[in-house]
Amino acid sequence: MSKTLFATFVCTLILGVAHRLPAQTELYLALSSPERVVNDINAILDLATAEEQEQKQVLNDYFDLLLDGIDSSLILKLDVLSKEEAARYRIFFPVTQKTREFRENLKGYDFLSRRDKNNASLYIIRGEYDGFLLFQLPYAILVKEEEDLNTIKVGAMNAFSVHKELEDKPEVDVILSLDNEGGDVEQRHKDFKGIEKLIKAYVTREEGESAEDFAVREATANLLISELERIYAESKSMLTTWSLPAPVVNGTFTTNVAPIAETSLAGTVNELKSHVSQFAGIPSRDDAILKARILLPVDDIRQKNMSEYFNLLKTSFDKKISDNAERSEESKRAYTEATDKFFEMLNESIKSGWLDALAQVYNNDQGRVSLAAVNSVNGEEARKILELIPKTAPGRSIEFDIDKQGDVSIHKVTLEEGALQTLQGFFGDEVVLYVGTSDKAFWAAAGANAVEELKTAITQAEAAPAQTEESKQFVDLKLTVGSWIETLHKARGDSANQKMYDFAKVAFAEGADAITLQLNQNGDLIDGDLQIEQGVLRFVAKMIADFSAENLEE
Repeated sequence: MSKTLFATFVCTLILGVAHRLPAQTELYLALSSPERVVNDINAILDLATAEEQEQKQVLNDYFDLLLDGIDSSLILKLDVLSKEEAARYRIFFPVTQKTREFRENLKGYDFLSRRDKNNASLYIIRGEYDGFLLFQLPYAILVKEEEDLNTIKVGAMNAFSVHKELEDKPEVDVILSLDNEGGDVEQRHKDFKGIEKLIKAYVTREEGESAEDFAVREATANLLISELERIYAESKSMLTTWSLPAPVVNGTFTTNVAPIAETSLAGTVNELKSHVSQFAGIPSRDDAILKARILLPVDDIRQKNMSEYFNLLKTSFDKKISDNAERSEESKRAYTEATDKFFEMLNESIKSGWLDALAQVYNNDQGRVSLAAVNSVNGEEARKILELIPKTAPGRSIEFDIDKQGDVSIHKVTLEEGALQTLQGFFGDEVVLYVGTSDKAFWAAAGANAVEELKTAITQAEAAPAQTEESKQFVDLKLTVGSWIETLHKARGDSANQKMYDFAKVAFAEGADAITLQLNQNGDLIDGDLQIEQGVLRFVAKMIADFSAENLEE
């Protein structure tokens, strides 16, 4: 059995959660059984070619070694034990009745154990890891501090059965559960810093990456971390699940979050109840290859985070323009002035208290078309940006007020031949962009019959349907991975990963290559799901088989 493999397994469990967490928080990860998870991996591999499926035996042999001494039919559970000054973990390993064999197996990884003289079921662990191992068959319980064995709840292994909503979902294989029983919300916010440090440890500067680009990636992580902190500190409960029903069609993550009253998380839910997107009347297209609809209240914290993100994004963009030796000084000045005005418009818009945005890429009867819209405090300010476009590069021009729909003025931007060439296959085949401006929104459309598609969308938005307070979808994202990978591969040129591209072409040839995410305000709760279609799982299968062949096969 590989020491590296076992160490990776244990460290992943430990380091993934073993940071400072609040005392009133019960947080755990549980597998319905290791066997079910292994079966999920095998089911995904069944989507690959016959040759790639041969790696199933290699992987299963390694799983047998990794799970040596483990009863694969029982729940495997990891608790996070929370104290203000630190956090520790407690792992429940389901074991066979052969206690000696399980301990002998640990020796191979420098986990040396000796029996405690006062407790025949307790072993002191020394070596690569210091801690304690208690046998309460059919479980071996691994902890860092002996006192953590005294706080095991009765029925601690009822990780699935305590969630009544799982009773009619026997296909759920993995759960992540968070329960905050009272306690100090502010203290939980402070204690979240440990998790923040953990996430940021994975956001490192890549070789050749500029400081400005890294700052943007870091700020992107900060936006996510801020929202995770709210959920962690301000929710009564959260349950996230993974399931892969047979036969394999889609893999599904679901989540359900119950906010604590009078917190900012509860405030988000309450504001969503009473606010309707100004683009709600535009139908959501199931046939879109890219779809993004977001309606999010922007409180002071989000406004600060977004503003910092916009500023870093602008700095990165300005640096690229400044360093471009092929551009004239006039072009650079025009670009800089235009980006100044664009990000100023964005910052003013989020001060309205809402981020309300729509983007769809789809096919009509004449070809590919793209449509986008975002709320704006004063979209007419965009005219000042458009005036600068002819100065940014030769061959670019702007025609104002070529059409009008409702209170939206439509303008035509013509780019030089070859502009954005690598993106044209995804967003459309034209080098013409139509921009709509009004006092409350900024619109854009490109591709086949773009003007009419834009005018239709504006009309639909003006006739927005009423929505109830009971339920509202506030995030709706979809990406067909195959189309996007094709575009990225073309954009990256010689730096593209040819092997991954070849995997993608085969995996997505039959379609079913979408990833979708939907989040809903449902009464006082937030719920949602992430769907991964079969083509994406087939791509994952190919990567698993390739990893196995290169790293595990003898």
